[in-house]
Amino acid sequence: MGTKMRIGINCLSFNSSQRCGAEEVIKNLCKGFVYNGHESELIFFCYKSMRDKLVSICPNAKYVVLDERKNPKHSILSNIYIQTLKFHKIYLQYNLHVIFFASAGIGLFNYKIPVIVLPHDIQHVSHPEIQINKGRLKKLIYKNCHKLFYAIDFTLANKIIAISNTDKNEIIRYYPKLSNKVKCIYNPIDISQEYNIENEKGNYIIAVNIQYSHKNIIILIKAFEIVHRELPDIELFLIGQESECTQKLKEYVIEHHLEERVHFPGYI
Repeated sequence: MGTKMRIGINCLSFNSSQRCGAEEVIKNLCKGFVYNGHESELIFFCYKSMRDKLVSICPNAKYVVLDERKNPKHSILSNIYIQTLKFHKIYLQYNLHVIFFASAGIGLFNYKIPVIVLPHDIQHVSHPEIQINKGRLKKLIYKNCHKLFYAIDFTLANKIIAISNTDKNEIIRYYPKLSNKVKCIYNPIDISQEYNIENEKGNYIIAVNIQYSHKNIIILIKAFEIVHRELPDIELFLIGQESECTQKLKEYVIEHHLEERVHFPGYI
């Protein structure tokens, strides 16, 4: 029998305060590894908060837990520090065949083994106008800083995973010299979960992850406003942690007298 792969999965971009779609992607990916019998080949590099979540999915994987207390917010610069100095000091100890980075930000140094990165999107570069609501100069600085950080990641990586053809085309548009590295692989989803909705009655539309302006939830609300004229019993639930963006959505709902039909239950 051949030697088993030793797959390093770097989850150091996830911290205890995050509840995001990228985290769900890595959880569902791990379910796939378990289902296909590759759980014992995985070595996770993460913080304790992420380890606790993953152990319930992959109890037989190996976990390398780093200290989270010094880096609670995970800004771009703190993530570069973690990946470049902390992770680079330890990854060679585990005789890995490949490293998979579960999000962008892989550090500044070359790796001695193949690297795969999943940036999820490059909207900071492709659509900076919906990421930051400040002056033109700040938007330009914001865009170019992120463009540089992605360029470093994509140059150091052997493969780049795009989550859609649109995402793939945007990566190739801004980094054409690296186009041969990009592969479109859709996000894994878990369709095995069952929910008991037998006692629930009503007509609902639900949207999640509403706290970011680039999700364009305001268009959904405006569309709902039109639909509601024809379907007066329908309701809209906007789920997610609240932010400055959420407050603007609430203001629109109040101004257009939709309070009884558009609901903000917060994070669920």
